[in-house]
This record gives sequence, C-alpha cells and structure tokens, in this order.
Amino acid sequence: MAQQRIPLETVEAALLLASVRRLLRDPSFPPLPLISSLNYFLQVIREISADPIPQDYRKLSATVNDFLEQSCAVAESLQQLTCRY
Repeated sequence: MAQQRIPLETVEAALLLASVRRLLRDPSFPPLPLISSLNYFLQVIREISADPIPQDYRKLSATVNDFLEQSCAVAESLQQLTCRY
C-alpha cells in the first residue's frame, strides 16, 4: 500500500467501513471467515479511493467505539454471572 501511495486516512476509513459492514451483516447469513490479512480490505480501499467518503465518517468511528465498549461491558457482566454459578 505504501508503494501505491494510498493515504493512511483511506486505509483507516476502509478498515472502519469494512468492519461496520461485517457488524451490521444479517445474522441469519452464514458466518464469515476470520479476517486473516489486509487483503480482505483491498476492495473497500479501491472503493474509497474511487469515491471518497465524507469527512464526517469519524462520527461512525465514535459510534462503533461506543458499541464495542457496551458490548464488552455486557460480555464482562455475563462472564461474571456465569462464573458465580
């Protein structure tokens, strides 16, 4: 990516966008394989390079962070409940 001179902001946006797409994917669909390399994100990087996303995508980042913090808190609570019994 450095050889192709892809801006770090584009890579960051692609990581975020692809991750959010995975999170919001219909849970009735078969599970996706684990992400094992940056190759998974290349299509999204191309997509963003061709049609840049708005600068306010950082709001999406904050929303995802809030979601992950809440999810971790719920998981910790469940783990504590499970460990008690």
